[in-house]
Formats: sequence, C-alpha cells, structure tokens
Amino acid sequence: DLSTAFVRAGTGEDTSRFVLYGAGFASIIFSMVGNRLSTTQTVKETLDSTLSMQFYVVAGICGCICLTAAIIVESWAPYLHEFEMVSNLPRLDGYTWPLFERSWGPTLCGVLIGLSQWINILVISQGLDLKDTFTFPIAQITRTGLFDKDQFSALFKKASINTMNMWSLVFGISLYCGGWLSSWSSGIAPRPEGGKVGPAQAAAGGFLLMSAAQLTGLSVLGHMLTGVGHLSHSSILTTLIAWIFAYLL
Repeated sequence: DLSTAFVRAGTGEDTSRFVLYGAGFASIIFSMVGNRLSTTQTVKETLDSTLSMQFYVVAGICGCICLTAAIIVESWAPYLHEFEMVSNLPRLDGYTWPLFERSWGPTLCGVLIGLSQWINILVISQGLDLKDTFTFPIAQITRTGLFDKDQFSALFKKASINTMNMWSLVFGISLYCGGWLSSWSSGIAPRPEGGKVGPAQAAAGGFLLMSAAQLTGLSVLGHMLTGVGHLSHSSILTTLIAWIFAYLL
C-alpha cells in the first residue's frame, strides 16, 4: 500500500522511493483530470448510510470485535514467539512495559491506529488516507495564472492553504519521518535496496497504486480502516479485490 511505501522510503529504501515517484506522477495526471474518472462518494457521505447508526458507533463496534479477535489470536500464538524481540529500555520491577519494546506488538499498534483513525474521523470527517498526498503541492502551480480555472477546477480547489487540503500531505510526511525515526532509534541500518524490483517496476507499481486510489476514492489503507470499519459495501469489495490480486501476484 502507499502507506507502506512512505514508511519504507523513510528507512532509506530506494525501491519505495521510486514507488512514491510513480504515485506522484499519477497524482499529477489525476489532478488535471479532476473527478471525471471517479464516481465515488466522499467518505463522510457513506459513513452514516449503513444500519442507520452514527459512524462513530459503528466504528466502535467494529473496533471492539477486531480487538477481541486479536486478543484471542495473541493468547493462542503470542507474537513474541514468532519474532526476535529485544527490549529497548530497562524493565520496571521485572515487567517490560509494551512501549519500551524495540518492536511494538501488533495488537498495541492496531489499537493506536484505530484510535487515531476514530479521532481523525470525528475531528475532520476524513479517514486516514494518502490519495491526496501530492495534490496540495501540485495544486500550487495554479497560482502562476497559466491555467484555466474552469478546465482544472480540482486543482484550484486544492490550492488553498487549509487543514483539509494539507491533511493528507501531513499524514504522508509523518509516515516517512516515522520510518526514519524507527530505523534510527532501533539502530538498524537503512536498506538501500528493497529486493529485485527495478526502479521502472517500482515507479509503475506506485503509479498503479495511486491510480487505483483515485478511481476508487481511497487508498487500500483508507478502505480497510475507514470504509470496512463503517461497513461500506464498496470498501469491502475493494479490499477483497486488492487481497485477491495481491495473493495471485
């Protein structure tokens, strides 16, 4: 997903950087096209339409179900038995506080992401999404006066400096910096290469990821956390298709 590319690029992985280059190029194209190829509703318009319940109530129910499942799985197969974990700080009275671990547990990470997602929706009615990460800086070109507002209305709409337009950019920068901070604090040397994928393939993959995010209205992360968490039919379908193709590839 685009979120993984941002984090891994922050750790110094060259392949993920080319993924972001491809995603940025796709953003330029779709910023010029506007909403002509996308027929999806905004996130907020789809949240209250299922079960006639407020979106934060549905999200809370779904979150409790996921947390219960995670606790059951963790008790059956603890993640500490699957990965080599080394404490980053001294223990307190013989116990290791979860936040002191060099690698946080998946259940703890899931809870923190879920809470941030919940707060994000309540505050700005927008999910954790990277679809418009590059749109704000790209839209600043409209300030040159070389473009017709009627022809590129989407660009002009995203050019104004406000919280809504800059939120995805801040989210992407935060993921990138978080990847760097994690790599630096853990003492793990950055990986310059991400595998056998070349720059052209990585850029093409980034282009496809961003194109899919623009066409479906959210990135895979946005559909999984925002859409599925609120029982959106289109998000459930998009997530299943993404998983199937990922498995086949």
